[in-house]
Amino acid sequence: MVYSVVTFSHELTERHRLKEISIFQNFITGTIPTEIGQLTSSDWVSVGRNQFVGTLPTEIQNLVHLRFLYVGANQLIGDFLSEIGLLTKLEQLFLEGNYFGPTVPAEFAGLSSLTILDLQGNKNLSGTIPSFLFSMTQLHALYLNDNSFSGNVPADLGNLNRLQILRLQGNQLTGPLPSELGKLTILGDLNLANNELNGTIPTEHSPLAELFHFQIEDNFITGNLDAIFCQDDRDLPAFPLTALKSLQKFNALVAYCVARRLTDVRLAVDDGCYQVIHVPYASSYSSIIYL
Repeated sequence: MVYSVVTFSHELTERHRLKEISIFQNFITGTIPTEIGQLTSSDWVSVGRNQFVGTLPTEIQNLVHLRFLYVGANQLIGDFLSEIGLLTKLEQLFLEGNYFGPTVPAEFAGLSSLTILDLQGNKNLSGTIPSFLFSMTQLHALYLNDNSFSGNVPADLGNLNRLQILRLQGNQLTGPLPSELGKLTILGDLNLANNELNGTIPTEHSPLAELFHFQIEDNFITGNLDAIFCQDDRDLPAFPLTALKSLQKFNALVAYCVARRLTDVRLAVDDGCYQVIHVPYASSYSSIIYL
């Protein structure tokens, strides 16, 4: 395995009309060259999945036409670069898998065109989830998992009515789930696992009819899954968040999953392990609910 240090040559940075640059998934070490700021016409930059160290160069702020920026899965440290907030054309921003922190800069609030924001896996990222993230109403996917966020799940998440993926697992979140969760009517993928959430699943909202992947294990949540999944006009059996202990409950689960087009369910059993049950006669969907 050969590692190398990247430099941007004079000839490369003189190509002011260069639109895309990708050195994704190599074995490149060293720091990200400051000359990256000279690629002022670029709208796509991907330097992720390498071995870059140090901090992000502030010269990135010169790339005002950027729509896509991927610097994830390196070994970058320090504060999140607040100057990224000046890149108002950004639609997809990936900063995951580094050592950024301790907070998300308020300047990110200016990224109103974002459809994907990925901040997962920055263990130095802590404190409460900043409320300004929930003013990014164009977001389709929000990854905040595997950080050190604490406090409640903000009720403002209900503003993200275009959200399809929400990942909050692997933090230190506490308190009940907000009823505003029900406003995310096109949400398909919701992961809340491995936190310290408690209370019951809210019932005072419309069910999440599009949800096909749901994880909530390793919390203190109680209640019925119908509050999440069932549509108002369906007479579906309630299925509590406990292990199945009778044939009657198993039959109820089969009917439930067939109606919801689910094919597999992972159930917690008394010894702390999990058992996967395949539900026959369901559709071709390969969705999994984790309980």
